[in-house]
Amino acid sequence: MLAWPMTPPILVTGAASGLGLATAQLLRERGHDVILSDLRPSPLGETRVADLTDEAARRDLIAGLPPLGGLVASAGVAGQAPGHLVMELNYVATRDLVSCLLPKIARGSAAVVLSSTSALFASQTQEERRVIRDDPAAARPGWQDLEGWDAYGLSKRLLLDELPGWVAAGLPHGVRVNALLPGPIETPMLGDLEQMQGAEAMDYMKAVVGRYGQPREIATIIAFLLSPDASWLNGVELRVDGGLFTQFALEQRTS
Repeated sequence: MLAWPMTPPILVTGAASGLGLATAQLLRERGHDVILSDLRPSPLGETRVADLTDEAARRDLIAGLPPLGGLVASAGVAGQAPGHLVMELNYVATRDLVSCLLPKIARGSAAVVLSSTSALFASQTQEERRVIRDDPAAARPGWQDLEGWDAYGLSKRLLLDELPGWVAAGLPHGVRVNALLPGPIETPMLGDLEQMQGAEAMDYMKAVVGRYGQPREIATIIAFLLSPDASWLNGVELRVDGGLFTQFALEQRTS
């Protein structure tokens, strides 16, 4: 294991619950200075409270940040929320935040963007997604009609589409960017997922791998991606689902 030198603080968004909370807690346990941000205060302490769907609030958050030793873009909402809100937070706000903060991240450090295995089931074509990425403002009226699950998968897929551009932007600064695609994890969002997909689908997912993932398992991988041990990992879409998607794809091929 490479030594992880003391760095400037690491920003974790979505730090009040779920994967953001677990990651911030683990990083602090390992001695890192962590800046917490969320819509509401984190149980871990002082939090930069901001509604990231509000562009002015994002600008204020970005302007008030010091140089960073890393970024964990974990803020997000499940598909139980209105489709337009899912798109605004999961995609527009995250895209803006990551793009603006890459120059603030110290050389040799990294950003980790939380996507989801749901991204792999997005129904929109590459061309349809390109239109959204080229002009999100023009695409906004159509988001009102998106069902929650469709909006969630699309928003997380769009983050993967942004990854090559973030990698290119980070390379001159010596900053890596990777995307993590968790499967079902035992967080407060799991109940929303069950409402979206139904108990039968959730029972299938749990039966395939025997259990749901734990937040600490994901946090450990995020910490690894931020660390010097992952210095040669850049631009990777890393699925962390216990083999669920692989098994699903196998069943699709053999059915």
